[in-house]
Amino acid sequence: MAKRLIPDTLMLEERAGHALNAMAGMSDPDFHGYPFFAANLMSSPANMTHGDWDFGSSHGRMIDGMILARHMSGETLGEDIEAKYRENLLSFFKEDGLSYRQHNPNHDWEQNANLIDQRAVILSLTTWYIASGDPKVKEAADRHVAALKRIAIKEREVWYYPASEYKEDGWPSKNAVLLRLAPDPAAFCGRLIMPLLKYHEVTGNPDAFELCRFFTALIVERSGVFNEDGSFNDALAYRSGHFHTRLGTLDAIARFGAFTGDAKLIAWVEKSYAWALTKCTAFGWTPGDLKEQAYEHETCSLVDLIATGITLAKSGYAKYWGTVERFLRNHLAESQLLDLDWVQETDDKSGNIPGKISYTDVAKRTRGAFAGYSAPNDFCCDVNHGRATRTICKFAVSARAPAACTWAGATR
Repeated sequence: MAKRLIPDTLMLEERAGHALNAMAGMSDPDFHGYPFFAANLMSSPANMTHGDWDFGSSHGRMIDGMILARHMSGETLGEDIEAKYRENLLSFFKEDGLSYRQHNPNHDWEQNANLIDQRAVILSLTTWYIASGDPKVKEAADRHVAALKRIAIKEREVWYYPASEYKEDGWPSKNAVLLRLAPDPAAFCGRLIMPLLKYHEVTGNPDAFELCRFFTALIVERSGVFNEDGSFNDALAYRSGHFHTRLGTLDAIARFGAFTGDAKLIAWVEKSYAWALTKCTAFGWTPGDLKEQAYEHETCSLVDLIATGITLAKSGYAKYWGTVERFLRNHLAESQLLDLDWVQETDDKSGNIPGKISYTDVAKRTRGAFAGYSAPNDFCCDVNHGRATRTICKFAVSARAPAACTWAGATR
């Protein structure tokens, strides 16, 4: 009798368990447990470094990712580290209800409530509340949503934020409000729709839904982020058509359209999604943007492609199921760091600088992470154009991949 072969099945539960290892391993035990931003794997020896995100939004991404990965995999690894991430996150809130980036010892920057950070904050609080039912977490989330509504500049048809950073005494420039200079609406408003909608779905919070409605109107009707034919506006003022923030916005608006039963909104997303696919490879590699970063692929964008495709497929565009399957198997799964033989590491701690860099057990600690920036045929991007990135980054570790639960948060 012929031996029966067992197919090489992609087990997403196992992949989530590997990702959990990396999310725990990226913690800096010598600096308040803050997560490292990047692992520089092609250095000799490999090292992990902090970025400005680690003093703010990284905590939200890690909390969200660890809860979801643990739910998928059944693993208990890193519960103590996750508890520290949670403690840090809550300590970043000020009385105004917003989360503020902490002082970065590597740069002399003022504390501010960065609008990109707020997305990770409400996302993690929502996931945390779903998992625990803790009323203190819901109280923090309600105050946070109320703050996001309070600081928005409100016009009759749309709401927006006039700057990327809010400070305790208000917006940095009153002129930005008077001149209606909303910077990159996709990054600061569009991507906020997804976690706000999820929080509304879970709690019924009316402020969250109202923010979703006005931010969607801003993007679709007034922002100019997307051109009439669905293409991305590549003007410098729109970040040269930055793919991650555009695709993340499409994901968010698709979810809102599905939630409200708005077929016109779903069709609007599909038009732009179809255009975006023409700029990608068949397996899901995307440019970073349409100009300066065209040679860089963010795994974040791949996750957004998969998430948007799932919502569109569930909404009647069944052809995208195949797209999602192809991207998930042929790129996202292949972007996960499981083979560590090529990484040079050391257990030496003498060169570590708390709050800046660590050389200790980098390969072991990052196993299960995903490529931050990959080349079409290599795990790390090392090219003449773009930023010649040689790293994996924590973004890819905690991204919300639809099934794998691994960067900017997992699609539910």
